[in-house]
Amino acid sequence: MIYPMSKKVLIVEDDKFLSDIYQNQLQKEGIETQVAVDGKEALAFLQKEKPGVIILDMIMPRMNGFDFLEALRKNNEWNDVSVIVLTNLGQEGDKARCHELRECTYLVKTEVEIDQVIKLIKEKIS
Repeated sequence: MIYPMSKKVLIVEDDKFLSDIYQNQLQKEGIETQVAVDGKEALAFLQKEKPGVIILDMIMPRMNGFDFLEALRKNNEWNDVSVIVLTNLGQEGDKARCHELRECTYLVKTEVEIDQVIKLIKEKIS
């Protein structure tokens, strides 16, 4: 199944406070969002819809971000979805592992402002 490029953003984050902040900011910008609390829920969403951008935390219950990226890599239909990893994992080894699994933008939560993330998302879906 081929989907048109979407301007929807899928936020994959188990921290409700953070996902609410990003969802509210994106909706203020007129960007439709969906939230998944872990990789399994995100994969279920992807079976129904294809977002333009995925914001992905790496440390989550049931299915972590690394396993989610592995699942994304196995499905060619999702190759053109932009992935922004937004995590607390700042080690070079974590970044390298992430990039081995899939091309992505890797951001450490404590090193980036919300406005910078919103701007990056808008660039990727425009």
